[in-house]
Amino acid sequence: MRGRRRSGGIAAGRGSRGPALPVRGAGGGGGGGGSGLPAGLRQRARPHRGPVRGVAAAARPGEIRKRHPDRSGSRRLASQWTESPRHSTGDASALGRFAPRRSPGRHQPRIASVVFTGIIESVGSVAAVTEGPSGRTLAIAAPFAGELVPGQSVAVDGACLTVLTLNDGTFSVQVGASTLARTVAARYGVGAAVNLERALKVGDRLDGHLVQGHVDGLATFLGARARGETRFLDFALPDDVFATTILHGSIALNGVSLTVNGLHGGGRCEVAIIPYTWEHTNFHALGPGDPVNVEGDLIGRYVRRVVENGRALPGREGRVHAS
Repeated sequence: MRGRRRSGGIAAGRGSRGPALPVRGAGGGGGGGGSGLPAGLRQRARPHRGPVRGVAAAARPGEIRKRHPDRSGSRRLASQWTESPRHSTGDASALGRFAPRRSPGRHQPRIASVVFTGIIESVGSVAAVTEGPSGRTLAIAAPFAGELVPGQSVAVDGACLTVLTLNDGTFSVQVGASTLARTVAARYGVGAAVNLERALKVGDRLDGHLVQGHVDGLATFLGARARGETRFLDFALPDDVFATTILHGSIALNGVSLTVNGLHGGGRCEVAIIPYTWEHTNFHALGPGDPVNVEGDLIGRYVRRVVENGRALPGREGRVHAS
């Protein structure tokens, strides 16, 4: 290398074809030059391996250039990435153990709300009910109770509730007065079957549709009829939910993501249930006249709000629309 002394002079400069250097640590003390060593113990001077200046610089012989391994062809050097505990466990991702280095003071996005998918994980049962001055406390038996921690959210028949305590195979939730007035939780007794779903993790598949767990009100089960293996269930929806429901759109009934199969007069909504859904939810326990929790389509609710208040939005006065 440039400037490295060896017995007999200075090594040849970068990229030259000068005399060979002896391998570091090789014998042959005091040799006057490379010419006196066997060919197997000699190597030519390697080029300088300094830092790469600029992304577009060509790689030099013997140099390994690590690039950001994404699919977009980004040419960021590995020095622009730092280890992050977010990637230190679990399966290897496209970023490996590297994540973008965060700039001090830069705003980082946060998940603002818990969401569900309407895909029921299991049917639990109410193990105990305790009445209190501000609502009810329910103990619910669930197969995944041992995996929960206090503070997590669980949709119980589609209503988002917070885990308070854990016991042997059960978890407890507190239901406030507002939730009791809008959901079927006021009717729960010991042994009642409830549809359960834990909150969606970022990166999971969204097999149903976005369900907030904010129940809009109560629908009434009108009855069911079978056609082959398919069951068609009819529900009477509240007026405000019916107004935002569209044919072949999505609706959540008792927390189950369903496709609207038909809309009829009097606010009647028809959904089709396959045998798997019938057997793995509490729909099979319903009788005519029973109430169920209903949550309308999230997008439909926002669209209706914008349409209803469109004329009152700031900046719309005097706006001319092309016809």
